[in-house]
Amino acid sequence: MNDAKPLHTARKSASERVAAIVTSFRPEPSLVEYCALLAEQVSAIIVVDDGSGPAADEVLAALAAAGVQIERQPENAGIANAINRGYEAMAAHDPELVITFDQDSKVTPGFVEALVAQYDLSVAAGLRVGMVAPEYFAGFKQTQMPQRNGYLEAYQPIQSGLVMPFKVIRDLGPQRGDYFIDSVDTEYYLRAIRAGYASVCAPGLDMPHSLGHKLHVRVLGRTLMNKQGNPRSISVSSPFRYYYRIRNRMVLNREYLSLASHRSLMLRDTFREYLHYCFALYCCRGKLSLVSVLWAGCRAGRKHRMGKIPDAVAARSRRVSWRNPA
Repeated sequence: MNDAKPLHTARKSASERVAAIVTSFRPEPSLVEYCALLAEQVSAIIVVDDGSGPAADEVLAALAAAGVQIERQPENAGIANAINRGYEAMAAHDPELVITFDQDSKVTPGFVEALVAQYDLSVAAGLRVGMVAPEYFAGFKQTQMPQRNGYLEAYQPIQSGLVMPFKVIRDLGPQRGDYFIDSVDTEYYLRAIRAGYASVCAPGLDMPHSLGHKLHVRVLGRTLMNKQGNPRSISVSSPFRYYYRIRNRMVLNREYLSLASHRSLMLRDTFREYLHYCFALYCCRGKLSLVSVLWAGCRAGRKHRMGKIPDAVAARSRRVSWRNPA
């Protein structure tokens, strides 16, 4: 009888190596379905509800009954603090890898496995991997950097659908809760790059997602068309988010423009961001109200006033609406 032991043991599957954090705010019942699909691909799911209150009780109870761990923030404290709460709760699971999602992210079959496979390939190639993202997010490329050792290097990947080793999260520390929302994932990406970690993409992989409000582009009463003969459209944010977008962009640039490898890209992105504000102003009703929201964000950025949008500014943002919805 041969009692020799095998030379190696089988490696854990992707689903055993990854645990998920899902953030929610006033979640729809569809979150129960989305978590059921995700549960087939990960070892554990933690849903962090960001202060939805009693309105979320039914959905969260259904998730808990399905075996999802629920963490509830006492008040709305922003996406970064919700993810940080998830990181704290994840310590009890101590997974090798953590993947984060928004509440409206619906994973496709094999999604997590593809990210883990790219992580393994990149580590085997000698990269010090901090993040692995799908190449596409809602059809938009998440790589604008040159290939690194034959692998696609991610650029400013969105946090939904992003895999990170838990040891890297512990090394980098919590996300910037004072950003509240917008540029949170960009700041974490730049922090990882500055710490010497690589950010890579899984080629061809897409994270389906809805990007804000889509508007048709109209000039002089005519809708502009693209080369395919379809109406041109742009995506805009909810009006209140422009306070965070401009404030956090200013703070981000102040901290990370010293990162020589990314300076030109950050300056390009800043130009595009300010150009987007011009488009948003052109496409909105209540232009003076949106100008006041942007100006309040500028003042806050200059004075480094962080945290949640002031109530008065939030009230002005509610006077803004979008013309020509797609």
